[in-house]
Amino acid sequence: MRGDVRNGVAPTHRSIIAATGDIQSIGDAGSNLFHAGGVCHTKVGHTSGVREKQRSLPFGIRFLDPTEFGLTLAAQNGGVQIIGMVNGSVFARHGVDDADVILSVDDKAVETVPEFRRALRRGIIQESVTLRIKRGTSRLTRIVFLDDVPVPTAPPPRPKS
Repeated sequence: MRGDVRNGVAPTHRSIIAATGDIQSIGDAGSNLFHAGGVCHTKVGHTSGVREKQRSLPFGIRFLDPTEFGLTLAAQNGGVQIIGMVNGSVFARHGVDDADVILSVDDKAVETVPEFRRALRRGIIQESVTLRIKRGTSRLTRIVFLDDVPVPTAPPPRPKS
């Protein structure tokens, strides 16, 4: 699941619940696997099947992290604000500044970091994103070309047993 899983997660026996964000209010973990990009908040039960702060899903899909693009972000001021940016990052090279507020990516509003992350993931496939930015009192448009961003490869196949 993209984002968080909340309240009343009641999987069946031997299930995998995977989320890029937090998994909250899970009951007895039992024989199930909970795999979160954030943290798992359990009510009761075993925690051996709980994996937190994971950078990839258990079946080979990797979470995209804005820090890989040199961005530190926070949801505020009606969008996603850049609160830190590495000099020379792909965004800096295309005219995005530290403290800019990204209002939309490819004409889709982004108000949370997970929304921005998903839009950025789509942009990698398209090799660019069009950003609507608020900088002070000005509204700007910037096109960021992502074709030179290294895309991680999938892990090697598991050996057959």
